[in-house]
Amino acid sequence: MNINPLPSRARVHSAPPASVPPRLLASWRRSENYGVPLDGVQPVFTGTADDGSLFTECGRDVLSDLRTTLDGEPVSLMLTDAEGVVLERQSGDKDLIKALDHVNLAPGFSYSEREAGTNGLGLALADRMPSLVRADDHYSLSLQGYTCAAA
Repeated sequence: MNINPLPSRARVHSAPPASVPPRLLASWRRSENYGVPLDGVQPVFTGTADDGSLFTECGRDVLSDLRTTLDGEPVSLMLTDAEGVVLERQSGDKDLIKALDHVNLAPGFSYSEREAGTNGLGLALADRMPSLVRADDHYSLSLQGYTCAAA
């Protein structure tokens, strides 16, 4: 019988239940139930993204315009489809691009909660509302160097 109300992810950080927001705790539990590994994300590669869709073309234009205002900042902008597959990724920071490649946060990879655990993109899609997942709030330890806001 498990008397600890927190999933193993929370026990790793010894977070008391009161300090974990219910939305984040629910996402950790879903991630655990999906079998997402704690030590590293293993997002599924779905193949090349649909570069010809109006959604992708418009999204790419918006991201490009926004990226120019953030050049030199360690920020990346993403566009995903409704399933969490990354369609577009832009950043002016080459080191950040390499780091994101290391965790497969790149076009064609799925960052839904089911595939990557608690993360900003996956949580926004799961709850259908904006999200902010700070470094230590990610389910997977390999994502703890990042903070992600998504809508």
